[in-house]
Amino acid sequence: MTRLTRGQRVLWTLIGSGAVIAFCVVFLLVAPVASGMVDPGFATVRVHEKSEGFSLYIPVPAALLNVGISTVAMSGVLDEIDPLPPEAAKYAGVARAMLAELIDGPDATLVEVRDGEDHVVVAKRRGRFIVQVRSPDADVDVSVPARLALRAFDVMLDAAPVAPEQPQPEDPEEYVPTIELGPLQL
Repeated sequence: MTRLTRGQRVLWTLIGSGAVIAFCVVFLLVAPVASGMVDPGFATVRVHEKSEGFSLYIPVPAALLNVGISTVAMSGVLDEIDPLPPEAAKYAGVARAMLAELIDGPDATLVEVRDGEDHVVVAKRRGRFIVQVRSPDADVDVSVPARLALRAFDVMLDAAPVAPEQPQPEDPEEYVPTIELGPLQL
């Protein structure tokens, strides 16, 4: 048996490490796209601040975001989120089904708001959720593959505990439902 020189051992170690890294890249980034778990492409954020002339463009591969969503789901970070009110939990499945239908449906403008010189559009176009903000100060565009948004919704929904039902008074006049929004209460 021939013994490897130190240089050969280093070379084979680098080749082996490269093969492991390549396998991980294929398994974690390419396989989800090929299997249809996540749409190919990028999530993008573009900001153009007009007064300073500052521009920022950040593209992030959707497959990498899919890995991030999986990592967050497995990390236990979502164990710390507040429980869903029972009223909201009842409709979580309906909300998920509506989101799935929205993804499979035709392109549409979902929300459009004009307020003076400000203009905001939330739309679904070509399999992506798009948010566009136009104002005198800045233009902002955010685009996310729609199926990636659905996957994030599913992970959040699976992780969210449901708060116990609150007993309601027998006299309906005494019952005033409330919605808590942090320090606000409606």
